[in-house]
Amino acid sequence: MKRLCLAFCLSALSLHAAEGLQPRAFTFDPGDAASSAAVSIPVAATNTVCSPGAGWRIAASVPEDGVRLLNLSWTSAGEPRLPAPVTLSFDVPIGDSAGLWEPVEHVRTPFRGGEASKFCYSTPVRSWFANGDENRLTLAWSECVREVRFAPAIIVEERDSFVYRVKMTFFAEPEAPLARWECAIRLDSRVRDWSQTVQEASRWVASAARAVPLPPPDAAYEPVYSTWYAFNKFFDAPTLEKECAAAAKLGMKTIITDDGWQQAYGDWAPVPETFPDMRGHVARVHALGMKYMLWYSMAFVAKESRTYPVFRGKYLMDGRLWGQDLGVLDPRFPEVRAFIVGNLVRMMTDWNLDGYKIDFIDFFRIFGTDPAVKENYAGRDYKSVSEAAKALLAEISTRLKALKPDVLLEFRQPYIGPVTAHYGNMLRANDCPGDPLANRVRTANIRLTACGTPVHADMLRWTPSGDAATAAQAILSVIFTTVQYSMVLDTIPAVQKAEIAKWIAFSEAHRDALQRGGFRAHNPAANYPLLEGWSDTERIFGVYDPAIVVSVPADARKVILVNATPATRLAVSEGGSLRWIAVAPYGFVELPRAK
Repeated sequence: MKRLCLAFCLSALSLHAAEGLQPRAFTFDPGDAASSAAVSIPVAATNTVCSPGAGWRIAASVPEDGVRLLNLSWTSAGEPRLPAPVTLSFDVPIGDSAGLWEPVEHVRTPFRGGEASKFCYSTPVRSWFANGDENRLTLAWSECVREVRFAPAIIVEERDSFVYRVKMTFFAEPEAPLARWECAIRLDSRVRDWSQTVQEASRWVASAARAVPLPPPDAAYEPVYSTWYAFNKFFDAPTLEKECAAAAKLGMKTIITDDGWQQAYGDWAPVPETFPDMRGHVARVHALGMKYMLWYSMAFVAKESRTYPVFRGKYLMDGRLWGQDLGVLDPRFPEVRAFIVGNLVRMMTDWNLDGYKIDFIDFFRIFGTDPAVKENYAGRDYKSVSEAAKALLAEISTRLKALKPDVLLEFRQPYIGPVTAHYGNMLRANDCPGDPLANRVRTANIRLTACGTPVHADMLRWTPSGDAATAAQAILSVIFTTVQYSMVLDTIPAVQKAEIAKWIAFSEAHRDALQRGGFRAHNPAANYPLLEGWSDTERIFGVYDPAIVVSVPADARKVILVNATPATRLAVSEGGSLRWIAVAPYGFVELPRAK
C-alpha cells in the first residue's frame, strides 16, 4: 500500500526566546491512498487550497497575525464509508516552553501517551506555555464528537536540537460510515497571556462546533451538599433530612443524593426500607429551602437487576467491572434511549426533583470490537456510539427543561467538552477526596475551557477532628467555583461549621468575581499557586503559595486578597513598588486603594 503524504511548510525553522512556537511542517497521511505525492505551502501564503486525492481537501489560511487555520475535509467517492485512520503529524521546537498543558491530565510528562478527545472525554484544546504565564502555541480543533488522538513525545535531533513530535490521529476508533467529514485546526502562536489564550481557543471550539452552553440557573452557582463521601451508599431519608437541616443553616442550597438510593443499577426505584416515600422526602427537603438532585448512572445495568434481561444483546460491554457484574447499555438502540429518558422524566415528575447528577457518560464507548458490526447494526438507528450518546443527551436536556426550565444537570470530568456542556449546566471536577491540590488544579482547568458554564468542585472531605484551618484549606482550594460539601455535618466541630458558613457568605457576596466573571489561572507548571477572578467592580486573588508576589493591575478598583496559606503576610506589587500586606492565615483582606 502506498502512502500519500502532504507536507505543509508553514514557518521558518528558527526560534528565539519570547517568540511563539512555530511547527516546522505538517505531514498528512490518509493511510489508504493509492498514490504518493507531496505538496508544500510557503510560509508567506495566507490562503492555500490543495486536493491531494483519496477524497481529501486541505485548506490553509492565516486569519490574523500569529493564528493559522488548517481545514481538513473528506468526501466519499461512492457509498458512505469510514476513512482509514488519518494522521496529521508535525514537529514543534521546544524553545523556552515550560510544558504542555492538557485539560484532563494537566501538564503532560514527556514520552507518556497522549490524551484523546471526543464527545464524552476531555475537550479539544492543548497548549504549550512558558514561564511567566505566556502562550507559546495553543492548538484547538473543531471535531468534538468523534475521537481525536493527540500524542506528543520529545525526540532528539542532530546537533542536540530538541523538538516535540506531535501526532494527531483521526478515525482510529470504530465509527459509523460517512459521506463527508470536516475538521478545522487552529494554531495560536501569539505571545500573550496563556490563560486568556486557552479560554479564547475554547470559545473558538464551541463556536466551530455550534455548541452553545446550556444557560445556567442561579442555583448552579450556589453551594451544594453531597452524600457521596459523607455516607457512600449507606443512608436513609431521615438521616438526609437531618443533614439538610444543618446544611441549610450554613447556607447550602441544594442536596445531591448520590449512589445508594436505588434498588439496583437499572432498577431505578428507591429502596423501600430507606426511602418509603420519596416524594414526601423531597418535599420535606424543599421545605428547608433546598433543591433536590438525584444521582443517575447513564450506562450501567446490574446483572442482578430485573432490567438486565430486558436489554440482553443490547450492551456495549457485558462482564466484570469494579468487582461487579454489569452491562453497559448501547445508546444506538432507540429503546435504550427511551428507557433512560423515560426514567429521568418519570422520576422528576413523580418526585418533584430539581435535577440530576448524570454519571458515567464516558462509558458510552466501544470496548475492543464493536458488537454491532457482525450484526450489521441490526436494531440500531445510529452507527456511531458518540452520535447516539449526543442524541440521548439532547433529548434528556430538552425533555427535562420542558418539565422544569431551571433544571440542574451535572456532568463530571472528564466529559467536560463544549458539546457535552451544551446539554448540562454544572461541570464538576473528577473525584479527588481529601486532595485540595488536585481539586484546585482540576477546577481551574475546567474554568479555562467551560465557556461560562458553572464549574463545581469535587465534593469536599477533610478530617473532622481537625481545626478551622483544616476546613479552610479545603474550601479555599476551590473558592473560584461552586463548592460541594460532603461531610457528616453532625460530626464536625463548631469551628469547622463556622468556617463553612463564613466562606459560603463570602462566596455569595462576591459571586460575580469568583464564579461568573473573568478568570485567570497563573503558572500551570506549579499547579496554579495564584488564581484570579474579577467583575466590573472588584478583583479577587487567591494565593496558594506565600512566596508568590501578587501583581495588582493599575486600573483595579476594589482588590481582595484571599490567603489560602498559613502565612501572616503576602507580597503585593503595584505601581512599581513592593509591599507586604498583613492578612490572617486562611483569611482575606481588602487592599487599601489610593483615593
